[in-house]
Amino acid sequence: MKCDDTPVTAADRRAEEHLRQRIMAAFPEDGIVGEELAARPGTSGFRWILDPIDGTKSFIHGVPLYATLVAVECEGQSVLGVIRIPALTNASMPPADSAPGISTPTSHRAAPTSLNGSRWPRRCS
Repeated sequence: MKCDDTPVTAADRRAEEHLRQRIMAAFPEDGIVGEELAARPGTSGFRWILDPIDGTKSFIHGVPLYATLVAVECEGQSVLGVIRIPALTNASMPPADSAPGISTPTSHRAAPTSLNGSRWPRRCS
């Protein structure tokens, strides 16, 4: 249990570890903060904010109303937010032409599949 009495599962930790590994491989100078593991400072000005399983109680009880939340800040300003709800096979994010970020699919009915080829301005302005 966390200090607010919400549950943490091994799946929470493993999911966050997986996300962190992918982010660190693609953007090694970025900071990362998540719900389950210690914050990782960065030097690029970018910081990833992760909640791999938002709705752990639902997840534990087999209710498919949980989400994966990922956000990115640049010098403290939000530049990207993604909400992935597996039960809906849906990801909500800005259209690809309106915001920098992870390569977005042409349809918002699927989650982004890659950090490769992202169009990020890899500097904060």
